[in-house]
Amino acid sequence: MVAPSEPKSRSSSGEDSRSPFEVLTTALSFPTRDQEQWWHTTGALLAAMLASCNYTIAQQYQHLAFYYSQLIPRLGSNPVKFRSSLTVSGLPMEFSINYQKDGKHSMVRVGAEPNDSFSGTERDPFNRVPPAEMVAHFTRSGLAGFDPLFYDFFEPQHTLNADEQVRLPKEIPLGDKIHSQFSFGFDFKADNVTLKGYSYPGLKAALAGQSVKTLLDGGINELKTRGLLDCTEAWGHLADYVESINNWGFHNLLAWDYVAPAKSRLKFYMYLMEVADIQKVEELWTLDGRARSPEHLEGLEYLKKLWDVIDLKNIGKRDMPPNAHQIPEGVAQLCWNYEMTATNSLPIGKPYFPLQGVNDAVCIQKIVDYFKLIGWDDMAATYRDTVQSYYPGVDLSKTSSLLMWISFTYSEKTGVYLSIYYHPSPEVRAVENYVPSLEPSA
Repeated sequence: MVAPSEPKSRSSSGEDSRSPFEVLTTALSFPTRDQEQWWHTTGALLAAMLASCNYTIAQQYQHLAFYYSQLIPRLGSNPVKFRSSLTVSGLPMEFSINYQKDGKHSMVRVGAEPNDSFSGTERDPFNRVPPAEMVAHFTRSGLAGFDPLFYDFFEPQHTLNADEQVRLPKEIPLGDKIHSQFSFGFDFKADNVTLKGYSYPGLKAALAGQSVKTLLDGGINELKTRGLLDCTEAWGHLADYVESINNWGFHNLLAWDYVAPAKSRLKFYMYLMEVADIQKVEELWTLDGRARSPEHLEGLEYLKKLWDVIDLKNIGKRDMPPNAHQIPEGVAQLCWNYEMTATNSLPIGKPYFPLQGVNDAVCIQKIVDYFKLIGWDDMAATYRDTVQSYYPGVDLSKTSSLLMWISFTYSEKTGVYLSIYYHPSPEVRAVENYVPSLEPSA
């Protein structure tokens, strides 16, 4: 991972040395002012991330072109009017990077909730139409490896129908303040893009008078019955634990891969309003002793080190917008997801440490310290300059909204696997009066 150098129009040899983003910006046209604004306020950051993660020039062009043609037209108005539950800021998109030990396999990702001028209005109060149109588009366009089956399967189970949308404000207090039903994750791999889907089943369950567990039980068991994907053993361990700590609610998400069903993962998200100590972290990681394979126990040691370095309980008072979810000083809150596959009877956990509201320079130093602690010395040496290259001209010692989350997971194959989530642009403001998300998008 390296910080990209300042672009110049001509090299010393007279060759054109403009970056792919600069070249595309001179060549592309935009049908609306909103799309043009999204490109100019977020595209440069995406380009800088691709360059810093060692994508080839051809791959940078490929992924920037995908962003321009497939995502920019689906981000809605700019300035933002639709309040998405995808992000803490209420924005309909965010960037993140997956990091592994040598830095050579870092992967750039985009989380997005497609929306349009009708989203959140009486025409489409829960933003059902743009996600459906996106799935239909990628199905018809022949995107390599894309399979819409899980969207078709979960959409009627998790999405409010017209009658439920009318009933919701009358029956569920504040339920109509949550407008998101589906969102998407885009992994920019070396030569292709793969998609993940996210659903928000809590409102549907509440209107049916049942728990989220009951709703998800039915779908996961049906997947097995139909011979599509069998994660029932892993789900059984996970659901038993979540039941024991009573963590079902509107904040729960279910996620999957848009691939052939048998190859997909299922991921379940929850949010912990207070994690008292490292013993609770161990309980969450091992599902209170249900998941103690050698892989789990090896990962736990690295997770304990991250817990100590981030030190959420002593991170100080956060600088959060007044209408945002407020994390009290001295309290450690965590988002957590658990990944389930057909080939593993035990879920694999992934905690997310919230960094929003914490001074960005402080966050960067904590991440550098952790890189050093686990032997990622090359990445530690370049990380500060790399983040600065993402936000040129910004004094990171005076901001507290650019680094949003850091997540951790571990496997025998990859070792420590970190994801860091970044605000898409200092120029894109948080949505006023939004209902914030408690989960990141991957």
